[in-house]
Amino acid sequence: MRAVPLGVGELTSAKRNALMQLSGAILSRMREMAAAGFSPEPLKSALTGKALDDVLLDIQKRDNTLNSVWREQARMRVKPALAETVRRYFSRLAGGLRHLDQAIPQRERKECDQRRYYHIPETVQDSITLEEIRELQTLAEKGKAIEAFRQWIDGQHDFSPQQVAVLEYLHERAQRKHNPPDFGARDDFVLQIPIDARMVPRNETPPALALRQGASFLLEDDGNRCYYRFLDIAGLRPRAPRIRIPLVLSEAIAKRNNG
Repeated sequence: MRAVPLGVGELTSAKRNALMQLSGAILSRMREMAAAGFSPEPLKSALTGKALDDVLLDIQKRDNTLNSVWREQARMRVKPALAETVRRYFSRLAGGLRHLDQAIPQRERKECDQRRYYHIPETVQDSITLEEIRELQTLAEKGKAIEAFRQWIDGQHDFSPQQVAVLEYLHERAQRKHNPPDFGARDDFVLQIPIDARMVPRNETPPALALRQGASFLLEDDGNRCYYRFLDIAGLRPRAPRIRIPLVLSEAIAKRNNG
């Protein structure tokens, strides 16, 4: 199976506005799903697997303002992003513990900065022993870092006060960086909705049922003076007018594929 890069022809203002409304509605649904499925403290409870699916599917099913195909696309974008926030959270905790003895080079320290370690708070850097540091590192090396943090957060542990200070420091640092995915927060954010071969029926005459369910179609119009191929996609809402996007193929790509 070969992939050919296609471009989009000139859009009318009506089609451009329709696509802008569509992307805005999908982003809004994605943000709602991201907020609902976010796990503020994965050490205590992390929404993953079926539990996460249940939360996202509930939002997807309750919404009747957005076409079903776009609701599904929103969920498929949000689920892996939420799983990634949990993975990064655990990775930050375990990584800090694994590299606990990593010293800050003198050239990187500010004149007034007395910190000597990246992952040990200044308050205990003079009192924590090498044995205490090594004990925490060994837990991480054995794959027990997250278990150690859970023991600490539940109060069921025998860590020393210095070790507790380290765990608190690493946890607080990870918490500061732990936020739900914020789709569209940056001005340069681009919403990508993948439309692959599985979403395009191969039969020449699109069945009415497929049209109502929001499938996409590649259409030909040999009578059009400007464009001959179009991507016909579902509209914003159920039974809303579909959006027909003109497709173009650059001369270089056309010659390469014909050759």
